[in-house]
Amino acid sequence: MGGCLADYHERSQMMTMAQLRSYPNTIVKVMRKWNYDSNNTVIYLSTDSSYAERYIRQKLGPNYEIGVAKTFKRSHSRNLGNDEPVKNALVDLYLLADSDVLIICKNSAFGRAALSMTRARRTLVYYVTHSLLTNWNGTNGLCEVERDVI
Repeated sequence: MGGCLADYHERSQMMTMAQLRSYPNTIVKVMRKWNYDSNNTVIYLSTDSSYAERYIRQKLGPNYEIGVAKTFKRSHSRNLGNDEPVKNALVDLYLLADSDVLIICKNSAFGRAALSMTRARRTLVYYVTHSLLTNWNGTNGLCEVERDVI
């Protein structure tokens, strides 16, 4: 998810709040269109944002099983002094590559890597808007962003 929604903060935003709000509906539509049933389908979610995970879980509700890697701390691979983010990314890529369906965000290098490795029979590129955050404070790395209360 990047930007202020991620568990670490960076200057660029990978998805707007409006795009996050519509993402759960996109998941439901894709599942219906491609004949996947929430009773026998696990949604594997790869995100750097605990907020986005909670939001998607809440909006989809208890009828959808959502899996995430919890082996390593959620972070960003730019911190190369710590190998946990790299290990977590490799676990994510392995599980995404083994998925039947893959939804990736447009212009995501991580999503493109997953797409190049996947065995998925169906894929969807979810349109997102990447932008620099105007409310980012380079001194402390924090920013104010609109969030829904969940």
